[in-house]
Amino acid sequence: LLLLAALSKEPGGVFVVVCALVTLAGLITDKSRRQRNLAGVIVLAALVVFYLIYRTTVFEGLGGYMQRTRGFDPVSAVYYLVTILFPFLNSPSGLVLRPTLILSLVAVLAATPMLWRAGERVASATQGKHAVAVLGLFLLGLAATTLRAPLRFNMVLGHAESRYALIAIAGLSLIVGVYLPRIIRNRLAHRIALGLVVMVAVAFTWRTDAQIRAWTSAAAEAEDIVDQIVRLAPDPKPGSKLIFFNVPKANEQFAYIWGIGLKEALSYKYGNRDDLTVIRSNQDYHMRQADPERDHIFGYGQKKKLLVELDTSGQIKGRR
Repeated sequence: LLLLAALSKEPGGVFVVVCALVTLAGLITDKSRRQRNLAGVIVLAALVVFYLIYRTTVFEGLGGYMQRTRGFDPVSAVYYLVTILFPFLNSPSGLVLRPTLILSLVAVLAATPMLWRAGERVASATQGKHAVAVLGLFLLGLAATTLRAPLRFNMVLGHAESRYALIAIAGLSLIVGVYLPRIIRNRLAHRIALGLVVMVAVAFTWRTDAQIRAWTSAAAEAEDIVDQIVRLAPDPKPGSKLIFFNVPKANEQFAYIWGIGLKEALSYKYGNRDDLTVIRSNQDYHMRQADPERDHIFGYGQKKKLLVELDTSGQIKGRR
């Protein structure tokens, strides 16, 4: 499962490296399990080497083609971290009290007394390997975010892809949870700090729900676009070209609508046809070269979310 997680997406490699570091820490500090930890270090080190070879040979870089062409971008990593740590900056869609949000908030608030009682117990049970684990998740998770495409701060705000920094945030949350009771010994100060943590958790909960709504909205719009295409062209002729203008790649929060996968979705919708050519265009020559007896040209109005079929002159079919 660890290997499959690593192969699924570049941040997955973080967990392999963190496991290797934790096992290495155990090898150094726990003499009673040295042989077992040594075997673990060897296996995990081999997985790390395999992962590095796999990413660099198959994807031509740790971050794939995007990192190969654009390089590393540590600034965007900081932007993602800031927008998650301060969710009030990242408020594109307002507060909507959905049942999922209410249940999540209740769960967060219900856990607060448990956190209060567990604070000192957790602090006394922590070991050196725990420090390696939480610091590794934070630092390596943040490093993995540098593989993403460079974005300006105003583009990251409201971005439904802030999931890129979630591993780093998980590590930072664990650092706060494990080491805050060690740092703050005064009972009143600890209570205040815990209150601040709960307030941040509530904000995180709201922001996560806002992201879910962004992706749900994007999925609904993507499905509606495909349904409109099929209604306008229920049975394209063999070898048809389906040419699209202004079909959105993502919504305002950058949740994918048809950034990828439109060809595959239409192939499935038309009964797994592989003779259709799907072209996303902003060039008039695609329109001029279309065969009016065979091909279909579509234009999408993003305000009304309405797809129309066009002729080769760019006029809506059926209008005079």
